[in-house]
Amino acid sequence: MELQRISRLSVLALVLLLGSVFIPAAPERHAVPKEHPRLLGSRQELKALAQERKADYQRVVQVARDTFSEPYAKVISLSLVAAIEPLGMLLAVGLFLLIFLAVYLRGQWPAILLIAGGTPVCLYLIFEKWLKFTLPRGFLGF
Repeated sequence: MELQRISRLSVLALVLLLGSVFIPAAPERHAVPKEHPRLLGSRQELKALAQERKADYQRVVQVARDTFSEPYAKVISLSLVAAIEPLGMLLAVGLFLLIFLAVYLRGQWPAILLIAGGTPVCLYLIFEKWLKFTLPRGFLGF
């Protein structure tokens, strides 16, 4: 019984290994150069900013640690973070906005669709085209 299990696992590992060798590689993306500015700054810069603007920093901490917020908002926000890796930033943001706005703007479908469709387009134009910053891509390639 144990030998069959080991042999099945060995076959599975071999199939995965061979499959990864023969699967064509994704097109190479341009790497962000080290000289590229960080969007929020280095950790030291952020700590210094938190010291300079204590009231603003405390407000951000309070909102982040707020336990009295709608559970739907937290679940939808966490699902956005989880969806970025497999779906890519643009598709994840579009789906996030579609679901989030459908919950909070019930029945206002023209506005929901305009925002949920327009935001990823604007993000693409700003980050990919204008700033030349590579956004995370999902299995669909965008």
